[in-house]
This record gives sequence, structure tokens and C-alpha cells, in this order.
Amino acid sequence: MKKEILFRLFCIVLCPAMTVTAQRIESAPAAAPAPAGTAAAPAPAPVSTMNAQIAVPEKPLFADSLMRGYQVETFQKVLKTAEIAKFDYKTMLENAKKGDETSIYKMFDFHRMVDGVDGLNHAVTCLEIIPLAGDKASAAAAYRCSPKLRKLLIERLMLAQVRTKKTFLRQSLTNWAPGTWAYLNGQTFQFGPQETPAAQQPAAQAKPATTNTLMPDSTQIRTRKQ
Repeated sequence: MKKEILFRLFCIVLCPAMTVTAQRIESAPAAAPAPAGTAAAPAPAPVSTMNAQIAVPEKPLFADSLMRGYQVETFQKVLKTAEIAKFDYKTMLENAKKGDETSIYKMFDFHRMVDGVDGLNHAVTCLEIIPLAGDKASAAAAYRCSPKLRKLLIERLMLAQVRTKKTFLRQSLTNWAPGTWAYLNGQTFQFGPQETPAAQQPAAQAKPATTNTLMPDSTQIRTRKQ
């Protein structure tokens, strides 16, 4: 009798534990065996959402033979005036030569501080900056100038072409810096897809083109109408 009672108690305690264990084993998913002779597929690589933009270098304005050893001429009296006006002329010049639009604009704007011979000498410096900075950056800087300053720049740059010692800069700006010349004259200019100036005119100021363009088959950029 006692053996029968103990057997029943044993069944009551042991059977539920065995049932729970069996359920856990059945619930675990079995790994599907890989087909014979095939390698496991690698996990997909993460996809970057960044849109990398490749900067296309601007075409040099002059041949390397002309630009070898190229130095922008500066003038002591102009530097002295800049020192008195607390204008960091040398730093602006170095940045402008690297194509920094703001520095080029500030060099252009410094024409308001010099006159006479000093104004013409400063114009020589500004003229000689353009081949290093590039037509694109120089045109963007010219766009930022006021109409009055643009007119002054045109007059002085033309005189600077006579004074510069770099004779290859004496040819017309329309030949080697057409964008800068167009912007100084308030004209439209068509840059290529990778040559859009950094300065962009607000859409509200866009007007129908009324002047001739200088380069066909490109994206048209407008300037403020004089």
C-alpha cells in the first residue's frame, strides 16, 4: 500500500517537470542545415546615406609656363594705408590667392580706402590675384560689390593692365576672366555645371536676361541689373 502511495506521489511531482522541459525543447527553432557544397551568404554591408560631392578643380586661366614662379605684386604705400586703416592686407591677400570669395571681395572693397597712385597700385594687386583665385571666385566677389564700386573697379583694373609687369595679363579680361568681367559690368554670364559662382542671387531678384551672354550651352547665372 505504501509503495503504491509513493509511486503516485512520484508521478505527480516528476511528470509536470518533464512536460515543461519537453515544451521548451519543442519551442526552440531548429537551425536549417546549409546545403552541401555552398558557403553561407555574407551579411549585407551598411549603406551610407551621405551624398559625397566631388569638387572639380577649376581650369587654370593661363598655362603652367606663365604661372611658374608667379608672385602678386604689392606696394609699400598701400600696405601703410592698410595698416593705418587696421585692414589686415597681407592675410586677405593670401586668402584671396587661394580663392576665398570673401577675401577677394574685401580686397576689391579696399579700393574705397585708396586713391590716386595708391588706388592704381592696389588695382595691380587685385588684377594679379585673379589668375590665382580663378574666374569663378573672382566673379562671385564682383557680384557682391555695389554698382558704384563695380564701376570704379572696371576703371582701375583697365589701368592696372597697363601698369602690371605681367604682360600676359594685358589682354582683354573677356578672354581670360569673362565671368569676372561680366559681373563687374552687370551682365549675365553662363558658367558650366561645375563652375557656378559661390554667390547666388536670390530668386526674388531674378529678371529676364536683356544682355548678351559670353559662353553658350551652360547654366545661366544672373546678376543684379544696374
